[in-house]
Amino acid sequence: MKKILFLFTLLVLTSSLAIGQVRQVSGTVTSQDDGLPIPGVSVSVKGTTIGVLTDENGKYVLSVNENAVLVFSFVGMKGQEIAVAGKESIDVIMLSDLQKLEEIVVVGYGTGKKVGTVVGSLTQVSSNTVAEKPVANVMDALQGKVAGLSVFTSSGEPTAVSSIRLHGSGSLAGSTTPLYVLDGIPIDQGTLLSLNANDYETVSILKDASATSIYGTRAANGVVYITTKRGTLDTKGK
Repeated sequence: MKKILFLFTLLVLTSSLAIGQVRQVSGTVTSQDDGLPIPGVSVSVKGTTIGVLTDENGKYVLSVNENAVLVFSFVGMKGQEIAVAGKESIDVIMLSDLQKLEEIVVVGYGTGKKVGTVVGSLTQVSSNTVAEKPVANVMDALQGKVAGLSVFTSSGEPTAVSSIRLHGSGSLAGSTTPLYVLDGIPIDQGTLLSLNANDYETVSILKDASATSIYGTRAANGVVYITTKRGTLDTKGK
């Protein structure tokens, strides 16, 4: 009986020691690029919700089990996992996580999206295509170049304003005219008549729901986005 009691007491003491092996770990997190401390780094115990953030000097203090694994993470830096293994001080040097940027396409007001993630229909007509057709109204030059685009001219006068429809009429009583944007600025359709078609760099047609997400309800009938030519540096100068 005494032997059983002794073994039970020894088991309880061993378990208490195992559970009680909690130590305080501290350290400093710095950047490899400049050697400066990084504030706001997340230092957590793997598999738990226990964690802290480094202070303005990149320092942290955390009470953990000596068999725990610390996880260091920060935006723009590669995450690290380091085992405590009985250590009381763990300093970490974090590496920058550089990623190659993918090709983007400008969809309006200077915003861009990755080419592979553009949702909707975007058709672009270059200045060469516009220049091939000797017309006074650049909209007439788009006839037959954009799928779903219809150009109607009620008069044979060169300065007559053409009616544009993208995928037909979307309203019986409301306006069916698309939104015209010149270098990021919404304009009236009549303004196009005062512009030189040779000054156009590209004419982009946005004709799906993606246009509405960029320009709001004004783009319910589509968007005609015109980009004009810009000056270039002559590297072959005298």
